[in-house]
Amino acid sequence: STTGPTVVCDNFIDLSQSVSIVYDKPITTVNTPMTISCWISLKSNTAVDQVVVWNGGWGYNGQGIIIMVGGNVSIGVNAGWTGSSYVLPLDTWVFLSAVSSTANNWLIYANGVLQATVVVTGAGPLPVDGKFIIGGRGGANNNANGNLAARLDNVMLWNLARSPSDLASDMSSGVTGFEPGLKIYLPFNEGNGTNTTSVGTSVYQ
Repeated sequence: STTGPTVVCDNFIDLSQSVSIVYDKPITTVNTPMTISCWISLKSNTAVDQVVVWNGGWGYNGQGIIIMVGGNVSIGVNAGWTGSSYVLPLDTWVFLSAVSSTANNWLIYANGVLQATVVVTGAGPLPVDGKFIIGGRGGANNNANGNLAARLDNVMLWNLARSPSDLASDMSSGVTGFEPGLKIYLPFNEGNGTNTTSVGTSVYQ
């Protein structure tokens, strides 16, 4: 198994192996506040920006986490994104979280520690079209330029702003999938195959 700072990521998805996850509909019950969290081990920086998690339409009403060329963590809103100074280390498991209390203000945490504050504009309405994407490059609604060069585990999308103590608990103890406000939880515990299951009271049950 591969170990993160406090939990074991013994079942994970390797998105660099020509894999991405695409739900044909966005999670329409999440806008702001919101929290996106996952364990991530970035394998390489690529020549194009990489999508970690994206919810909604690309170009008019979506939000998500993007790894920019060079490894900087960015918050994407609509067709553009705002980068931060925080750079993901390579080949290291990090519990990455993006927390938004309002549409324009995001906090980026690594292993429960605040790394950057990102201010964006034009957050757009509640997603009514588009997709829910995990992995991809060069555009949130497709992976025409390849896949996210990373391993991921325990992807979570919340319709509330998680506090630092909440994030510390999520990182060290994990979640069951039935917590209030948790809209999607993908632990990637299948081991192999082409399908993955969202656990708990997810909107994708």
